[in-house]
Amino acid sequence: MVSRLFHLLSERVLHALPKAEGINGVSLSKEQIRERTYDRFTDLLLADQRAYDDRLDYYEINFNGALARLRLTAQKQVWRDENRSTTLEGSDDEAEPSGEVEEAVGSCDPMSAEALDDARYRSRLDAAIDSLPPIQRRIVEMLRQEIPIDSKDPSVVTISRVLGKVEKTVRNQRDKAFTHLRIVLSGRGKA
Repeated sequence: MVSRLFHLLSERVLHALPKAEGINGVSLSKEQIRERTYDRFTDLLLADQRAYDDRLDYYEINFNGALARLRLTAQKQVWRDENRSTTLEGSDDEAEPSGEVEEAVGSCDPMSAEALDDARYRSRLDAAIDSLPPIQRRIVEMLRQEIPIDSKDPSVVTISRVLGKVEKTVRNQRDKAFTHLRIVLSGRGKA
């Protein structure tokens, strides 16, 4: 009887959690969120079986809400784990990141002077830039005009000031744009 109830409850929990499969296949992040949520719920059940645990009382009142809170906690943990990074040292006086940071962004600079000498490459680059979302397109165009992302000098025109975005946002959008451009220009994606 207990195993039958556990099986039914497990099916209900798994049915309430979002599926890891999507249009582009299985999402590893969604799968981890699903597994962590289910594992945490199972841990609560096992703890309650050993001795009364009042945390499960909330599930009797608001099952979907309690499960959503478990899922949100698991989601935060998965995203935190995915976004872990090592701090790269740089000088506070520099307006641009260190070479180490630039290398981490990617080994191929779609705006390199060597590549821009080729007319066919410039044509493909222009088409790829046109396929970017508006904010990324604006950032790339300003970088082409050698406008710095940020500067401590208030009289210098910067991308951050023009767009009204913080430096980190501009750098993240730049990195996404460059990744897209590298994929398209390498022939692995479409413009």
